[in-house]
Amino acid sequence: MLISQEFVGTGQPANLLFMGNMALNTMDFMGGTLHMLAFCFGAFLFYFLIYKSRILPRIFSLWGLITLFPCLFGTIFTLLGFQIPFLIYLPYAPFELAVGIWFLIKGEREYPPVLNEAI
Repeated sequence: MLISQEFVGTGQPANLLFMGNMALNTMDFMGGTLHMLAFCFGAFLFYFLIYKSRILPRIFSLWGLITLFPCLFGTIFTLLGFQIPFLIYLPYAPFELAVGIWFLIKGEREYPPVLNEAI
């Protein structure tokens, strides 16, 4: 039986209210903060590889790398219990949109360069 069903069925005991609140807080913590931490480390590797491979113009990969560090620090401080404003994450948001538009309009550069060989 689910906690919410048992809570309603047994007359709303305090221990089940505590368990429900704890589950909700854990879900919020695990769903946002820890996933953002894993994203920051993975995105750093990804943007560094984009920088080295030159699939996109370097300005995009540098933009991603530079704006990723405030996101990482904000996530770490959030894990430590500090309240971080959303403005810390705001410079990163247009990056995703700009790269998506770049891919839609220009596409990626060919890497490695295609050799002109007769087929």
